[in-house]
Amino acid sequence: MINSVSLQLKLCLLFLGFVGQSFWELIKVYKVFLSTFLVVTIIVLTQQTKVAESQKQTGLLNQKLQAWHQIKSLQPNSQAIDEYLKTLD
Repeated sequence: MINSVSLQLKLCLLFLGFVGQSFWELIKVYKVFLSTFLVVTIIVLTQQTKVAESQKQTGLLNQKLQAWHQIKSLQPNSQAIDEYLKTLD
């Protein structure tokens, strides 16, 4: 009877040790996944910010170019307009 209880106790402890070991391995994998996910998220957000800034600059340049073409079409030989547009840069 004592050997049976002792064997059951040993098996129970062995099982708990295995479950505990698996749990800690799972925690390690989760930590690696979480840190990788955070790094990738930061990189993606940084790139999106750079792209948005680039698109903003392109939009401003396009607006200046359109304004320049409109002004030139109204008065093609005006030096004052060219000087004014240079001051905008």
